[in-house]
Amino acid sequence: MAYRNTTSQDVEFLHDTSAPRYAYESDEEDQLNPLSSGCEQKTARVSISIKGLAHSQGTAKAVVIASGQAGNAWARGAQLGEQRAAVLVDNIIVALIFLPSWSDAVVIISETSATLPAWVMRPYAEAIVHFYKPSRLLLLDTYPFPTCIKPQPLDIYHAPVCYLRTQGKAAPASFLSPYWPPNLIQMTCAAFTSIAALPTSQMEAILLLLPSPRIPTSRGHDISLIPNTPEDIYNVIWPDSILQKVHICLGELCELRGPSSWQSGIVPSKLPGTKRRGDIGDGGMYI
Repeated sequence: MAYRNTTSQDVEFLHDTSAPRYAYESDEEDQLNPLSSGCEQKTARVSISIKGLAHSQGTAKAVVIASGQAGNAWARGAQLGEQRAAVLVDNIIVALIFLPSWSDAVVIISETSATLPAWVMRPYAEAIVHFYKPSRLLLLDTYPFPTCIKPQPLDIYHAPVCYLRTQGKAAPASFLSPYWPPNLIQMTCAAFTSIAALPTSQMEAILLLLPSPRIPTSRGHDISLIPNTPEDIYNVIWPDSILQKVHICLGELCELRGPSSWQSGIVPSKLPGTKRRGDIGDGGMYI
């Protein structure tokens, strides 16, 4: 049996271990980046236009933007009147514009028929803000209650309506609760709020958030059309009393012309988004 006398210089203590992850090298330039999404990023410009009998450009003091299911639920009893205009993104109707008789504010019911991808949210918000140049933005949307970090255990039946605002800390109404940190808002309303929060902005944004039991799915890279089914239109998850409080709060925060009340049980013959493509003249955009 042969015996080899080894010295400390011959011993490799790490000979049976693998190199650390960061030490691997390759001369190939087409390596997969594990941090990339694997999808081609959108680089094309998006076309956003406001068509119809909209408010004169730059004359609105307040703009109300109610989005998604919260927008649908509030709009059915808010007595908004006849649709006046629409916001089109790449020729797809994303929002409908109303000028209700009870207020000088412009009301926009947004993303009830189509959902915007993340890369379009900011240009969409900028286009609306730059067109109307309001001094106050009032936003209505939802927050996913099941995934929220809460200061104390709550069930969905006792979940509060929350708020965020860019100026001041006082609650716009007594029934509202501050939105709990460190929770994030990742819908289009966040793009509007971030514009109002810029140091150069002279606009205030107030965001009201209704609790939702639904966890939003990840958005794709294209505009997604939402099927307009009866169960989605009439299945409202918030009691009328909550929607009435939200309506009163929005009315007090915008330019009121006269008394206004939210009427429960109103079922319009057609809700926003029945037809999503086409020009103003083809009759497909109006309720």
